[in-house]
Amino acid sequence: MNKKNHIGKRFGRLVAISRIPKFKQETKYLCHCVCGNFAVVKTGNLASRNTSSCGCLKFKVKKPFNQKIHSVYSGMIDRCYNEEYHAYHRYGGRGIKVCKSWLNSYGVFYEWCFENGWSDGLQIDRRNNNAGYYPFNVRFVTRKQNMNNTSSNNIIEFDGKTMNLTQWAEYLGISEDVLSSRINYCKWSYEKALTTPVKKYKWINRKVKN
Repeated sequence: MNKKNHIGKRFGRLVAISRIPKFKQETKYLCHCVCGNFAVVKTGNLASRNTSSCGCLKFKVKKPFNQKIHSVYSGMIDRCYNEEYHAYHRYGGRGIKVCKSWLNSYGVFYEWCFENGWSDGLQIDRRNNNAGYYPFNVRFVTRKQNMNNTSSNNIIEFDGKTMNLTQWAEYLGISEDVLSSRINYCKWSYEKALTTPVKKYKWINRKVKN
Protein backbone atom coordinates (compact mmCIF):
# COMPACT_ATOMS: atom_id res chain seq x y z
CA MET A 1 0.00 0.00 0.00
CA ASN A 2 1.41 3.38 -1.01
CA LYS A 3 1.29 5.68 1.98
CA LYS A 4 3.16 8.57 0.34
CA ASN A 5 1.24 11.84 0.46
CA HIS A 6 1.32 13.76 -2.83
CA ILE A 7 -0.88 16.69 -1.75
CA GLY A 8 0.69 20.00 -2.80
CA LYS A 9 3.18 18.39 -5.19
CA ARG A 10 3.42 19.26 -8.88
CA PHE A 11 3.37 16.61 -11.60
CA GLY A 12 3.87 18.29 -14.95
CA ARG A 13 0.93 20.67 -15.34
CA LEU A 14 -0.94 19.10 -12.42
CA VAL A 15 -0.86 19.93 -8.71
CA ALA A 16 -2.38 17.35 -6.35
CA ILE A 17 -4.82 19.14 -4.01
CA SER A 18 -6.63 16.31 -2.20
CA ARG A 19 -6.80 12.56 -1.89
CA ILE A 20 -9.92 10.78 -3.12
CA PRO A 21 -11.27 8.01 -0.85
CA LYS A 22 -10.11 4.59 -1.99
CA PHE A 23 -12.11 2.67 -4.55
CA LYS A 24 -11.22 -0.98 -5.17
CA GLN A 25 -7.96 -0.54 -3.23
CA GLU A 26 -6.83 2.16 -5.63
CA THR A 27 -5.87 5.62 -4.35
CA LYS A 28 -6.56 8.63 -6.55
CA TYR A 29 -5.88 12.35 -6.27
CA LEU A 30 -7.89 15.37 -7.31
CA CYS A 31 -5.47 17.57 -9.23
CA HIS A 32 -5.65 21.16 -10.45
CA CYS A 33 -4.22 21.75 -13.92
CA VAL A 34 -2.52 25.00 -14.93
CA CYS A 35 -5.17 25.43 -17.65
CA GLY A 36 -7.80 25.84 -14.91
CA ASN A 37 -9.35 22.40 -15.24
CA PHE A 38 -9.44 19.63 -12.61
CA ALA A 39 -8.66 15.95 -13.07
CA VAL A 40 -8.88 12.81 -10.95
CA VAL A 41 -5.68 10.79 -11.42
CA LYS A 42 -4.47 7.44 -10.10
CA THR A 43 -1.52 7.66 -7.71
CA GLY A 44 0.55 5.36 -9.90
CA ASN A 45 0.02 7.53 -12.96
CA LEU A 46 1.16 10.62 -11.06
CA ALA A 47 4.26 8.96 -9.65
CA SER A 48 5.24 7.51 -13.05
CA ARG A 49 4.44 10.79 -14.85
CA ASN A 50 2.17 8.88 -17.23
CA THR A 51 -0.41 11.60 -16.58
CA SER A 52 0.94 15.14 -16.54
CA SER A 53 -2.08 17.22 -17.52
CA CYS A 54 -5.88 17.13 -17.44
CA GLY A 55 -5.78 16.24 -21.14
CA CYS A 56 -5.26 19.76 -22.43
CA LEU A 57 -1.79 18.87 -23.76
CA LYS A 58 -3.02 15.81 -25.62
CA PHE A 59 -6.04 17.40 -27.25
CA LYS A 60 -4.90 21.03 -27.21
CA VAL A 61 -8.41 22.13 -26.30
CA LYS A 62 -8.69 25.61 -24.88
CA LYS A 63 -11.20 25.45 -22.02
CA PRO A 64 -13.66 28.34 -21.72
CA PHE A 65 -12.74 30.52 -18.78
CA ASN A 66 -14.65 32.93 -16.59
CA GLN A 67 -13.02 34.03 -13.31
CA LYS A 68 -16.25 34.15 -11.29
CA ILE A 69 -17.53 30.80 -12.54
CA HIS A 70 -14.11 29.28 -11.99
CA SER A 71 -14.17 30.55 -8.39
CA VAL A 72 -17.59 28.91 -7.91
CA TYR A 73 -16.23 25.70 -9.43
CA SER A 74 -13.05 25.69 -7.33
CA GLY A 75 -15.05 26.34 -4.15
CA MET A 76 -17.40 23.47 -4.94
CA ILE A 77 -14.46 21.08 -5.46
CA ASP A 78 -12.68 22.27 -2.30
CA ARG A 79 -15.75 21.86 -0.11
CA CYS A 80 -16.22 18.27 -1.23
CA TYR A 81 -12.66 16.94 -1.64
CA ASN A 82 -10.12 19.16 0.10
CA GLU A 83 -9.83 17.95 3.70
CA GLU A 84 -7.92 21.13 4.60
CA TYR A 85 -10.87 23.33 3.63
CA HIS A 86 -12.39 24.99 6.71
CA ALA A 87 -15.93 23.75 6.03
CA TYR A 88 -15.02 20.31 4.63
CA HIS A 89 -16.79 18.61 7.56
CA ARG A 90 -20.11 20.07 6.37
CA TYR A 91 -19.65 18.85 2.80
CA GLY A 92 -17.18 16.13 1.83
CA GLY A 93 -16.90 15.08 5.45
CA ARG A 94 -20.54 14.01 5.45
CA GLY A 95 -20.62 12.49 1.98
CA ILE A 96 -21.48 15.44 -0.28
CA LYS A 97 -19.97 14.85 -3.74
CA VAL A 98 -19.74 16.47 -7.16
CA CYS A 99 -21.14 14.65 -10.20
CA LYS A 100 -18.43 12.94 -12.26
CA SER A 101 -18.97 14.99 -15.43
CA TRP A 102 -18.36 18.25 -13.53
CA LEU A 103 -15.56 16.85 -11.38
CA ASN A 104 -13.65 15.73 -14.47
CA SER A 105 -14.32 18.79 -16.62
CA TYR A 106 -14.53 22.47 -15.80
CA GLY A 107 -15.68 22.99 -19.40
CA VAL A 108 -18.79 20.85 -18.89
CA PHE A 109 -19.66 22.78 -15.72
CA TYR A 110 -19.05 26.09 -17.49
CA GLU A 111 -21.45 25.25 -20.30
CA TRP A 112 -24.10 23.98 -17.88
CA CYS A 113 -23.94 27.26 -15.91
CA PHE A 114 -24.79 29.41 -18.92
CA GLU A 115 -27.56 27.06 -19.98
CA ASN A 116 -29.15 27.14 -16.52
CA GLY A 117 -29.47 30.74 -15.40
CA TRP A 118 -25.96 31.84 -14.37
CA SER A 119 -25.28 35.57 -14.17
CA ASP A 120 -22.74 37.66 -12.27
CA GLY A 121 -23.67 38.16 -8.62
CA LEU A 122 -25.38 34.80 -8.18
CA GLN A 123 -24.15 31.92 -6.01
CA ILE A 124 -24.45 28.17 -6.37
CA ASP A 125 -27.01 26.49 -4.13
CA ARG A 126 -28.23 22.93 -3.56
CA ARG A 127 -31.99 22.43 -3.34
CA ASN A 128 -31.48 19.49 -0.97
CA ASN A 129 -28.64 20.15 1.48
CA ASN A 130 -28.22 16.42 2.05
CA ALA A 131 -27.61 15.69 -1.64
CA GLY A 132 -24.54 16.50 -3.72
CA TYR A 133 -23.70 18.87 -6.55
CA TYR A 134 -25.68 17.32 -9.40
CA PRO A 135 -27.56 19.13 -12.20
CA PHE A 136 -30.95 18.14 -10.76
CA ASN A 137 -29.99 19.48 -7.30
CA VAL A 138 -28.19 22.72 -8.20
CA ARG A 139 -29.52 26.18 -8.92
CA PHE A 140 -28.22 29.75 -8.86
CA VAL A 141 -29.54 32.16 -6.22
CA THR A 142 -28.71 35.48 -4.61
CA ARG A 143 -26.42 35.56 -1.55
CA LYS A 144 -29.41 36.23 0.73
CA GLN A 145 -31.36 33.26 -0.67
CA ASN A 146 -28.30 31.05 -0.29
CA MET A 147 -27.81 31.99 3.35
CA ASN A 148 -31.48 31.33 4.06
CA ASN A 149 -31.15 27.83 2.62
CA THR A 150 -28.00 26.67 4.44
CA SER A 151 -28.25 23.70 6.77
CA SER A 152 -26.75 25.79 9.60
CA ASN A 153 -29.89 27.96 9.81
CA ASN A 154 -32.35 27.15 12.60
CA ILE A 155 -36.07 27.21 11.86
CA ILE A 156 -37.51 29.10 14.82
CA GLU A 157 -41.19 29.39 15.75
CA PHE A 158 -41.95 32.15 18.24
CA ASP A 159 -44.72 34.64 18.93
CA GLY A 160 -46.79 33.37 15.99
CA LYS A 161 -43.96 33.74 13.47
CA THR A 162 -41.84 31.07 11.74
CA MET A 163 -38.49 32.16 10.31
CA ASN A 164 -34.95 30.85 10.12
CA LEU A 165 -32.07 32.32 12.09
CA THR A 166 -30.97 34.71 9.35
CA GLN A 167 -34.50 36.07 8.91
CA TRP A 168 -35.03 36.51 12.67
CA ALA A 169 -31.76 38.46 12.98
CA GLU A 170 -32.83 40.76 10.16
CA TYR A 171 -36.33 41.14 11.64
CA LEU A 172 -34.98 42.02 15.10
CA GLY A 173 -32.20 44.21 13.79
CA ILE A 174 -29.41 42.36 15.60
CA SER A 175 -26.30 40.55 14.47
CA GLU A 176 -26.80 37.03 13.12
CA ASP A 177 -23.60 35.99 14.94
CA VAL A 178 -25.02 37.20 18.27
CA LEU A 179 -28.30 35.35 17.74
CA SER A 180 -26.53 32.19 16.62
CA SER A 181 -24.22 32.31 19.64
CA ARG A 182 -27.15 32.68 22.05
CA ILE A 183 -28.99 29.68 20.60
CA ASN A 184 -26.21 27.31 19.53
CA TYR A 185 -23.51 27.98 22.12
CA CYS A 186 -25.17 29.56 25.15
CA LYS A 187 -28.17 27.21 24.71
CA TRP A 188 -30.66 29.96 25.49
CA SER A 189 -34.35 29.31 24.92
CA TYR A 190 -35.82 30.89 21.79
CA GLU A 191 -37.80 33.31 23.93
CA LYS A 192 -34.72 34.50 25.81
CA ALA A 193 -32.55 34.66 22.69
CA LEU A 194 -35.11 36.67 20.73
CA THR A 195 -36.24 39.07 23.44
CA THR A 196 -33.06 39.92 25.34
CA PRO A 197 -31.68 43.32 24.28
CA VAL A 198 -28.11 43.44 23.04
CA LYS A 199 -25.88 45.08 25.63
CA LYS A 200 -23.95 48.13 24.59
CA TYR A 201 -20.65 48.41 26.40
CA LYS A 202 -19.05 51.74 27.17
CA TRP A 203 -15.35 52.17 27.64
CA ILE A 204 -14.41 53.97 30.86
CA ASN A 205 -11.20 55.92 30.80
CA ARG A 206 -9.19 55.50 33.94
CA LYS A 207 -6.07 57.35 34.99
CA VAL A 208 -3.20 55.08 35.81
CA LYS A 209 -1.07 56.19 38.71
CA ASN A 210 2.66 55.66 38.41
